Amino acid sequence: RYRYVLVDEFQDTDRIQSEILFSIAATAERPTHWEAAQLRAGALFLVGDPKQAIYRFRGADIEAYELCRKLIEDQDGGAVIEVTANFRSQSPIIRHVNVCFEPVFAKPSQPRYVALAPTLSDALQPLPCVARSTIEIATDERIYADVFREAEAERVADICAALIGNLPILRADNARTPLQAGDIALLSPGHTELWRYERALEQRGLAVSSQAGQTLMRRQETQDLLALVRVLADSSDTFAFGALMRGPLVGLSEQELLDITAALSSDGTGQTFFTVRTDPESVQHPLAKDILTVLQNLRRKASIVTPSLILAEAIERLNARVIIAARHGNRNARALANLDALIERARSYGVAGLRAFARDLQSDWERKARAPEGRIDAAEHAVEIVTIHSAKGLEWPVVIPINSTTELYRPDQFVHRQSDNSLHWMIGGVAPPELAEARAAESLEDANQRERIWYVACTRARNLLILPHIPQASKDSWFSSVDLRQLEVPELDLSSFTPLT
Repeated sequence: RYRYVLVDEFQDTDRIQSEILFSIAATAERPTHWEAAQLRAGALFLVGDPKQAIYRFRGADIEAYELCRKLIEDQDGGAVIEVTANFRSQSPIIRHVNVCFEPVFAKPSQPRYVALAPTLSDALQPLPCVARSTIEIATDERIYADVFREAEAERVADICAALIGNLPILRADNARTPLQAGDIALLSPGHTELWRYERALEQRGLAVSSQAGQTLMRRQETQDLLALVRVLADSSDTFAFGALMRGPLVGLSEQELLDITAALSSDGTGQTFFTVRTDPESVQHPLAKDILTVLQNLRRKASIVTPSLILAEAIERLNARVIIAARHGNRNARALANLDALIERARSYGVAGLRAFARDLQSDWERKARAPEGRIDAAEHAVEIVTIHSAKGLEWPVVIPINSTTELYRPDQFVHRQSDNSLHWMIGGVAPPELAEARAAESLEDANQRERIWYVACTRARNLLILPHIPQASKDSWFSSVDLRQLEVPELDLSSFTPLT
């Protein structure tokens, strides 16, 4: 059925996928084992870089890649072509990557290193293409990762603020224009506490676009909508009603609320409290009256409409987008994207599910649960925070690896050894002899993958690669996973750059 098969990113496949591909491309005479298949001439074309094999956690098997490479090489008419040309990075970046990673990939447990060859002409710029940013904490006490992250977040935010608008970048059309916020990527090995970096950037007036952000439950706009959802779900929730009316979506002052309540007590109707059940006709304050009417109309739909539709209509009728955009200034794009993220979060609840949604949202807020923030569409105007895994295949003029003081995972009680697909665990507090061997094998593979992840991070930069240098970092951290030879490159000096206002 398929005469020709082309597979990109082949280093991210596993043995089962390899078997399927070889079976599709095989001649009519299929052997018992797929490894012995004779392939049709020109039927299978694989493209992959084993140095970028970083998806082991989802089953990708670099040993399968190496096996298939050899099987194709041994086929009649089979060929392996090594591509060395790099069309992305300036030559100083390429040279530094080669110097750092050639010895790393010289180990028997890693794939053979094929040195990159630059193809771009060197572009004149006022900064070295590779520099280091040193983070040191003045203390003799133990330094925890969150302290490093806080210091690094401040330093990185200052760097971004100084570079934007000041560093000239040679574009693909040979035009030279100032660096924009979207030209900068902060690459992290994981999601841990990325909110610190987002906050530091936003404090300097810089917008942030985060593929990795998991801090939706720390945002003010989430708290604002939580009060709205609680009011719509439960008319007796007077605390949420007060928070909504005094919050930014309505904006009544405490004195205005007291005056409304006092007027209700003296009108002879017997009402002594101002709640979402109050008759709007008895409220003289025009804004409060209009909001109350909207809320009551929305509440009548709670039993016949899904929470996502109610929330979307509430945001529209309360002009929440306009209010939040004006309130959040430089981060209004992020705040508006988070409104959409909350609406999307409500889609999993059916008709009459508003109370359940309110309960779950309140629980997530109280626990500060990890939840992805909304994605900003206009990324060219925002500094990007991306996990290294998500960055594969992408590129930016300026790349800054961050969050490298994150400590490595402790070994699990259960160990799955991928090489032979075996499972090992403690039995009655006793460690079988195979457990230590399996842990050692998996630890080696994890260490090898961390080195490849660092390789991916360093090869995303086009014009400027800023390497973290954290001498006090733990030996069991990402920073200590590979020697990036930071002391062989100059410290980043931005003294001649004035941050734009």
